[in-house]
Amino acid sequence: SHTLSVTFASVIYTVSVAAGPGGTITGNAFAVCASNPGYTVAPLPCHRIDSVLVDGVSAGVVTTVAFPVINANHTIQAYFSPISYTVSASSSGPGTISNPGATVYGCGDTVVYHFQPNPGMFVDSVLVDSINIGSDSVLYFYGLGGDHQIQVYFGGCLAPALASVTATSQVCTNNPDYALSGTLNGT
Repeated sequence: SHTLSVTFASVIYTVSVAAGPGGTITGNAFAVCASNPGYTVAPLPCHRIDSVLVDGVSAGVVTTVAFPVINANHTIQAYFSPISYTVSASSSGPGTISNPGATVYGCGDTVVYHFQPNPGMFVDSVLVDSINIGSDSVLYFYGLGGDHQIQVYFGGCLAPALASVTATSQVCTNNPDYALSGTLNGT
């Protein structure tokens, strides 16, 4: 009589992953034959997935890769790119903006805009995405997270050589460079 002893070893396959800068691929590097491992592709903050390749073939812009039944070695490659946003700034009236026009910034950047009225003028209003946010001469975006539109309006009072004012006249009070002097007659 003979005794036969047989030992079976599991076949292990390798899944090589390579994530480019700006993201990660998570999942096991080894998989047992006939298993169905899954992998997660994730961009880092302020990055996006450009493409994912499985065994050199594009899988598109996907966040998961799953093998129904693994029976060979495989590769997963993921490519990422930084996200950028555009801030467009324009003005109306006598003054300047520190970064006029369309400027591209990185996601998460801190961005500062300065608004400088011409002498004798003032910042009348600042609109960001069509919302009036006041008349400050400096605007900050902390942790930029989207495109924005800035519109700055400058204003002022002209200084006439001779002015006549009645008791009901409106006088520009936003401009300290010009003072009204004289006598008001009436009530």
